[in-house]
Amino acid sequence: MVFRGLVLPLLSSSLPTSSSLTIMGLSVTPAVLITAFLFAICHLQYYRLSRMSIRFMLFAFFGGIFFGIIADHTHSIWLPLMLHIEFNVLSVYFSRRRMSVGS
Repeated sequence: MVFRGLVLPLLSSSLPTSSSLTIMGLSVTPAVLITAFLFAICHLQYYRLSRMSIRFMLFAFFGGIFFGIIADHTHSIWLPLMLHIEFNVLSVYFSRRRMSVGS
């Protein structure tokens, strides 16, 4: 909500969109890249800086780009919000399932 509901619109209105990249036919604006980077950094709060935390941050960065593109193109945070909730629920489910199979 913070990144795609507050930060993304603020950056989108203040940064030029002429320098956007095209990834798989979708334009990725500098605002999307910046919010994805900030999103990834905020995910470091759960881990100490290590190889694994950097992998999680990269995963969050690419997820932030994906969710940012959706929010930027639809001008709504509802779909990215629902997808993020679904991702978190599935992550917890598979993490618990993996732990129960391993013990």
